Amino acid sequence: MTGATQPDADGVCVREVASTPAGFERELRQTWPGDVERETLSDGLLLRVHDEGVSLDILLTAQPERRIGLLTLPVSRAVYRFTGGDPQGRRHLLARLDQGMQRGGG
Repeated sequence: MTGATQPDADGVCVREVASTPAGFERELRQTWPGDVERETLSDGLLLRVHDEGVSLDILLTAQPERRIGLLTLPVSRAVYRFTGGDPQGRRHLLARLDQGMQRGGG
């Protein structure tokens, strides 16, 4: 994952994630079972979660795959937009999201 690690003053951060939009959605639903709203847009997939007074919209757009030797990785651009809550609540939600989306490796 690359990009801003914390939301800016407007509550936005942009990241590059090694997942398809559908794969990201599956992992997000495992982190927030039953609490993920979904909307298909012309420019991508919009997912929304709520946690302790903070809402997070995640706009996912598929990007060209990344090839490293024989390995091919999916890539998506993820725009996170926070609304509600205070900066501490937003950081808490983002930390929970990051922890829930971690995969094996080291």
